Amino acid sequence: QPWAFLMMGLMWAGFAPLHWAFLEFNIEMFEMFLVTVSLVLLLRKWKATSGVIMGLAAMTKFLPLIFLPYYFLKKERRAFWGMFITVAIIAVATQLLLGWENNGTLKTDKTSIVSTYFRSETLNTLIYLFFSDFKFHHFNVLYPVPAKITNIIVHAIVISLLCLAFYKNRRRQNTIFEYALLCTWMITTIPRSHMYYLCFLAFPFSILLYCLFNTERDRRWRV
Repeated sequence: QPWAFLMMGLMWAGFAPLHWAFLEFNIEMFEMFLVTVSLVLLLRKWKATSGVIMGLAAMTKFLPLIFLPYYFLKKERRAFWGMFITVAIIAVATQLLLGWENNGTLKTDKTSIVSTYFRSETLNTLIYLFFSDFKFHHFNVLYPVPAKITNIIVHAIVISLLCLAFYKNRRRQNTIFEYALLCTWMITTIPRSHMYYLCFLAFPFSILLYCLFNTERDRRWRV
């Protein structure tokens, strides 16, 4: 329907994280492009190539690594091995040429393991804030042991439910919706401090609009 395409166009045009990513030339735009290309190739049954592209996306910045266990659970063997081999080759080459000890993402101080940025819109930040004193909000806030234990338990439950859902539906063709779900999850679980990471939500939002405007489906399916 024309008005549905208009709504989607307005959503993309007015999505602030996309504007931020474009203005700052963030690598997340290229990463998002690779994830989208990987989905298109997977839908066209170019599974090995799809896995290679996703491997490139994962080694551009690590968030898409979440798709590796997804391919395994869905029994997408060619996509899994394509991604695994690509990641392995780049990882080994990086160690030989540059050394992973010089990687900016991995080169963090000890407190980053037990702290989080309080403005990060992630699940672990939400959990930690229940245990925090608001007057101590600054870039790296240390939290008590109960917060860390609760965070681990909640993430374990969510990950287990996702794995169970993907495994039980491994024979169904829900790829486009599962990609949207994983794009949402991978920016929900990793601590971050910049809004441009949310550009990945443009994809699940587009799927959401598709579901709402698809009149060929019944109401329960759209919900």
